[in-house]
Order: sequence, then C-alpha cells, then structure tokens
Amino acid sequence: MGLYRTVKRRKTRSRRRRKNKFWKKTFVTGALLGGGIYFVQKTLEETSSSGQQTVIMDITDAAGKFTSQVNKGFEEIQIKDDTPLIDLSRTNSANILLTNLKSGDVLAEKNSNVQLYPASLTKIMTALVAIEMVDDLDKEVVMIPDYFEGLFEQEASVAGFLEDELLSFRDLLYGAILPSGADACLAIAYSLAGSEAEYVSLMNQKAVELGLSKTHFSNVTGLHDPQNYSSAEDLTSLLKYALDNPDFYQVFTTVEYSTEPTNFHADGVQMFNSIFRHGEEYPKFSDFVIGAKTGFTEEAGLCLATLAEINGESYILITAGAGAQENGPDYVEILDPLHVADATMIYSQVEKIHERSKINVNE
Repeated sequence: MGLYRTVKRRKTRSRRRRKNKFWKKTFVTGALLGGGIYFVQKTLEETSSSGQQTVIMDITDAAGKFTSQVNKGFEEIQIKDDTPLIDLSRTNSANILLTNLKSGDVLAEKNSNVQLYPASLTKIMTALVAIEMVDDLDKEVVMIPDYFEGLFEQEASVAGFLEDELLSFRDLLYGAILPSGADACLAIAYSLAGSEAEYVSLMNQKAVELGLSKTHFSNVTGLHDPQNYSSAEDLTSLLKYALDNPDFYQVFTTVEYSTEPTNFHADGVQMFNSIFRHGEEYPKFSDFVIGAKTGFTEEAGLCLATLAEINGESYILITAGAGAQENGPDYVEILDPLHVADATMIYSQVEKIHERSKINVNE
C-alpha cells in the first residue's frame, strides 16, 4: 500500500506540474497573440486615419516564383531570390538581348556580348548608311547586271527586281529589309559608293562611330564570311540608333510594300516581310511585334531583330544562333521557326509582367 500511495502521489504531482506548465504556456501564448492582434488593429486604424491603405499580398513573377508585396500608398516589391523575371532556360537561340527602347534597361540577356554571325541582320546597317547618304529617296536607280552577279549561285534571297528595271532608292530600302533582297543591297552599294567594297568601308566607319566594338562587316548582304560579325549588344545599339531615323523606322515597321508601276511590273513589285507568315502558328508574335528583320545562314543559324510594343512600352529583342549548323549540308530547309518561337516566348513573359504590375493599391 505504501508503495502504491507513493507512486500515486508522484503521478499526481507530475500531472499538476504538467497542468501548471500548460496553463503558463497558454497564458503566455494568449498574451503574445492578443498583443499581436492589438498591434495589427492599431496599425490598420492609424493607416486608415491617414488616408492610406495597407495591402499585403503575394504575386507570382514570370518564372513562377512568389514575391511579397506590402503597399502603404506606394508600391514596393521584394524579390525572395535571384531568379530573373524573364526565363531564357527554354530558348533555342545562343545569343539574346532584350532591352527597353526608351530607357535602355536590359530585361534579359544570354551571351549578349559574345561574337556572332549576323547573317542578314547586316542589312540593317546597309539600309541605315544609305538613308543617311541619300537626300532624295525617290531618286531613281537602274538595275544593272552587276547587282545580280553570283546571287543565284550563293542561294541569296532577292527582292524580285529585274535587270534594267527602274526603281527608287526607297524601293531598294524596302527590298533590302522586307524580303531581305541581296539584289537591292548591291544596287544600293554600287549606286552610292561605286562598289560593294567601298560601301562596306562606309558601313565599318559607321560602326566605329557608334562604338560597335565587336562588329565588322565584309559585305552588304550578310552572306557568310568569318570577317562579317557582330554581337547582340552591338546589334541592339545599331537598331536603337537606326530607329531614331523616321525613314528607317517607316521601312522597318512596314509589313507589306508595293513599288510604283515600273517598266517591267505594271502593278509594281509586291514585297512582304516573310517573318509574319508564322502568324497562324504563333499568333501572339504578330500581337507584339511591329517591326522585324530576319537572318539565316547555316553558320549563323536563325537570327531575328524585332521591335515590339506591349502595353505602351517599346522593346528591342535581338536573337541569334538558333539551329546553327557549323558543318551542316549545303542547304537547310527551315521547318521550325525557332527564332519566332523564342521571340514569342520572351515577349509573352514581358506581357505577364505588365499584367501583374497593374495592381491598384487604392482599390
């Protein structure tokens, strides 16, 4: 019995101790919780009396990461990690640079300062130099045989002009940018500088003037040559400068163009920017992009320079190196427009960022 009573008393005392600890913990927790509730209520009352509104919410960035947002009459966003807002992990292009046209801010980049082959993005400089040299873009040019020499053998793209056809410099500019016509580029070079080599010298002088340190041109067409190179960074600077010229801007942002009737084409020469033919496959591309220049060689891969407008903001995107084949066959049929897929993916993320930024903290 004595042993039983001793054990029972010990158990009873133990239970009492546990009860006392429980009530002490409950009291402390309740006090802390009550104080916390009072502090939050007091904060809300003070905020309300000052005419401001406190909003606490979670938003998701373009990469699917969560961020905390606390607003007291202004917007403050704190990113929990270093994940970029624009995710480039699934892109096909080896070189990418996305910038805000007005501010110059870089939103995303991938090997943007690495040397690349620009292919027909070269024609941006070809057109720019011509615009700055010609006082009257309606001045006429006769297409002579020299402007077509070797283009068929090199499988170069052409605008569709004919020998002895009478065209304007304006027509040649559209021919160089929209259908990426090598015939138009050679006509510009010979007409303004006497030869392609002399015109290329003018292009390189302009590159130096613009501070394009990783750029050198060896031709006006972008046909592959190891000495014809640039970088996404330099091409962005070039395009940004060129778009400040209203004539270049007009050409670059035109989708379809027709020349006046010529001595060979009674209805004029019809030209169309072929990049927009992918509208059915990538409808969002046409929603974003208002101007574009394409490029392709086996060594350069698919290249693309675009100007896009999203919610009132303008962006320049340079992509290059998609599907490049250093030792590929003589001819590659492009079945999958990887450059269009990349541009659509990137601009879609920009659009989502704009949508998430439209949080009215005063509602």
